[in-house]
Amino acid sequence: MDSAFEGKPRTADQPVGIVGVARVGGDVFAAKAPMVDKLATEISLLAGLNLSLFLLNMLPLLPLDGGHIAGALWEALRRNSAGCSAAPTRARSTWPS
Repeated sequence: MDSAFEGKPRTADQPVGIVGVARVGGDVFAAKAPMVDKLATEISLLAGLNLSLFLLNMLPLLPLDGGHIAGALWEALRRNSAGCSAAPTRARSTWPS
């Protein structure tokens, strides 16, 4: 937190934003390592970013998809509980007799 607001240098165990992720990705490709290791590191970096976006998106806040999922689950629970407690009704046919 101090590095964000007070200009202190960031330590390696602090979270970074999308600019930091891009910087880390560039540092990986600039490193002197075999290409296979670089690609494996980049793929794991992208997988971690994708997983964090998935978890953020699943938060049950209305603008996010998690809010829509939570709303759909709530409606399904209400529909099922109403179906269990209500007396069954006979459907009327619109077919001419």
